Amino acid sequence: MMKRTVALIAVLALAGACQDSTGVPDLNNVSSSLLQSGLNRSSVQLLTTGLLNSDRGNLGIIFPETMARDIYRIDSAEPRWITELIGGPADPGGFAAGMWGGFYAEIRAANNLIDNVPTATDLSPAEQSATDGLARTIKALAYYRTLEMRDSIGIPVDVDHDLSTAPAPFVCKPNVLDYIGALLDSAQTDLQTAGST
Repeated sequence: MMKRTVALIAVLALAGACQDSTGVPDLNNVSSSLLQSGLNRSSVQLLTTGLLNSDRGNLGIIFPETMARDIYRIDSAEPRWITELIGGPADPGGFAAGMWGGFYAEIRAANNLIDNVPTATDLSPAEQSATDGLARTIKALAYYRTLEMRDSIGIPVDVDHDLSTAPAPFVCKPNVLDYIGALLDSAQTDLQTAGST
């Protein structure tokens, strides 16, 4: 009887130890409550790190080069590089359609940072300007990389709206380039305001 009791206690203890802790936050996705409660130095660092990580993750060279027919990726493990991108029309729900989504997620992350950095009261005005300048630069690069793959078709640029609103209209390439130039100019102004440190 004693062995069964000890075994039952051991099983219950192990079962309790194997459960996920509900006290650990989701560190991969920033909650909207972080933005609503106002930012501080550590949350600005977290959002900036996420923005830079998103930028690095979107720098895949294979997809744009394949779309431009500069390279052929002959990969037996992923035949869609040939069948979908080179050998026929792209599937709207296929893996290639998601490439533009990453850039717009990056733009949204930059907008969240730009819109909310004034609430970070423990940052000096120079630090806030530096953060805005960095976010605007990354945002401009994301627009440019999207335009590189769309070229004369153009892209939407007025995307800083609630997700429930109507989609932004497409803007022609020369106007997008003007928008990107103005965005980079404002980023340079912010970075110069931030000073040399």
